[in-house]
Order: sequence, then structure tokens, then C-alpha cells
Amino acid sequence: FSYLEFPDYCGEETRVNSLNTLSCLMSNCWPRIPGHSESILKTLLKLLSDLCPDESTTPDKQDVQKQLPLICHCLVMLGRCHPEIKMTYKDLLVECNHVTLKRCLKNALKELEV
Repeated sequence: FSYLEFPDYCGEETRVNSLNTLSCLMSNCWPRIPGHSESILKTLLKLLSDLCPDESTTPDKQDVQKQLPLICHCLVMLGRCHPEIKMTYKDLLVECNHVTLKRCLKNALKELEV
């Protein structure tokens, strides 16, 4: 699968474009998203942990700060496409100590309540 690999120098732009594409995909293909919600959530969580590996700090890098709102937006979109995933978000809030993940999940849950 070498065609899926990207060199490091374009990683940040590629991540932003991938998150935008995921958001667009979820808004247009929402009936099919529940069947894929687990893998989408795992991917978003993996991306978040790759961006912010230290559980006790919030990242300061400008490129990371651009990606966090996109990740949060994708979590909201996922929650709108598959409302049952809100319970998973709540479970993750209780179980994890990752500051940035908790902040994203709280924001997503807040937006989903509106």
C-alpha cells in the first residue's frame, strides 16, 4: 500500500486535507457511516494521540492547533451520523487521562446536545 504513504514534509497538509475529506464524506454519506463508525473513531483517536503524545499537555505547535478543530468537527459529524457513539465518547471521558482528547470529546458532546 505504498500509494497511501506520504512523505513527512507534506504530512500536516495531508492530514488537514484528509480531515476535510472525511468531514465532507460523512456529511454526504451519512446513512452508511454507522457501519464504519468504530474504525473512523479509532482513526481519529490515533491521529489525536499522534499529534499530542503527551497526555498532560496541550500542544502549542501552530500546525497542530489547525488540526484540532478539524478533529473535533469530525467527532461531532460522527456523533450526528451515529448518535449511539455518544455513549462511547462519555465512556472515553471517564476512562482516559489525555487532556486534549478530553477537551475534544467534551466539545463534541456539547455541540451534539444543541
